[in-house]
Amino acid sequence: MRAITALMRTGAALLIVSALGGCLATTTATPAAPEDRAALGARAGSLLALSAGSPLVDRTDGKLRAQAGYAEQAFDLYDRTGDHKGRWQAAQNAARAYQDLHEYEKALLFFGEAADSGGKADCLPCVATAEQGLGAVAALLGRPDMRAHFVRAASLHELSGDGRAAASNWYLLGQLQSARGDLDDAILAFDRSEALYRAYEDPELAARSIIGKAGVAIRRGDPDTAGSETRRALEIQRGLKFRIDEVISLTILARLAHDRGDGAAALARLQEAESAREREATANFHGNEFYAIASTYRQLGLADQALATLAKSRDAFRRSGISLGEATALLGLAEIAHTAKDFDSARREVDAAEQVLTRGSNKEGLAVALRIVPIERWKCTARILVLRGSLAIQGKDLELAASRFDTAMALYRRNGAEVEGARAQMLKGLSLLGTPRRAEGLRLLTEARQVLAKHGVQTKFDDKDEMFLKLLELSGAESA
Repeated sequence: MRAITALMRTGAALLIVSALGGCLATTTATPAAPEDRAALGARAGSLLALSAGSPLVDRTDGKLRAQAGYAEQAFDLYDRTGDHKGRWQAAQNAARAYQDLHEYEKALLFFGEAADSGGKADCLPCVATAEQGLGAVAALLGRPDMRAHFVRAASLHELSGDGRAAASNWYLLGQLQSARGDLDDAILAFDRSEALYRAYEDPELAARSIIGKAGVAIRRGDPDTAGSETRRALEIQRGLKFRIDEVISLTILARLAHDRGDGAAALARLQEAESAREREATANFHGNEFYAIASTYRQLGLADQALATLAKSRDAFRRSGISLGEATALLGLAEIAHTAKDFDSARREVDAAEQVLTRGSNKEGLAVALRIVPIERWKCTARILVLRGSLAIQGKDLELAASRFDTAMALYRRNGAEVEGARAQMLKGLSLLGTPRRAEGLRLLTEARQVLAKHGVQTKFDDKDEMFLKLLELSGAESA
């Protein structure tokens, strides 16, 4: 154990040195006298409690910064008393607060301190949890060592006997690698998470790992494998007591049917999904599942059905008091209205979404934690900005449109959403074509198309793209 601990300490120190140029946060405080340790420990415990926050409240920047400050004070006090377990928890709390504040370098530093403290406390689960945090922040920063951290976290959880936590790390790694386009590694991660979940008799999460592999197959352009994996997951899901994930599998099968030109099969699968959604009694999930079905209707080009289902999603979230979900559904309605050139309705829905989002609710944190809302708050904000920019184009205020798209682009990139950031950049470039900043617009378009092409996203515009035609009209350009 001591050898493992020494290795952990060395690894954490090397990580922090490489990440921050050797600027370690480890304090050099003189150890407290024995008679002072009890008082310092009590004070540290009080500060640690203040730093924890609550998942049931909206974590504003002010609250997060206060929590980070309390955590740092507790960290320093635990360092003086030599309480490595307390030091670990304080470092974890500080890291999480800074991560939520998007101050990723500070988060990286404190997750590194948590790994070091966990090693000194001979606590493998502590080190594993810190390594998971390091992996998540590395992913947000686009660092190549993301995978190594998650692999270490999973391996340490397995060594400590927590196979489910190990499986969770492999699953999360698979999701991140799939999003980054590292598809071979994503498959390996999903295979490992499925095997562990099966070993620990958790078929529901094993099925989610299989769905992850189906997603990789879709990205590879392999619909046959995607279909077979999804049907395998569906078979597992239909044997469960709670079958809400069945809706996800059915919507994937609907999309695959649409892609192969079988509209009748696609509609049949969506009807099955709606029936599965109705059958479940977990009311809080209904808004999310309605939203998933509506999204598939939109992909199928069935605007009327999408509108009706999004309205159900909005109403379900409203009844549950989950404002973030309600705002997300309202934005879906706004996007459909905008596509249909009903700009007044689009503006009303965006205004309503922004009002609901501003209001917030004390259930929001729990809803996010339980994954019963379609997207996170920052994504909602980014979509509002994109819609505001699109509506500004209709008002011929191209500079305002560019500003909205620029803010959305920064928000997407700050959260590691490269594809969405490139799409926002493309919209900004398009909006600048009709301004004196045309050359900048063309440069942004070229750069955005390169990023999207890397991810296999189609960027060709044609005569069906209303926004593009409008921009051409306003700019006098012949092509972009």
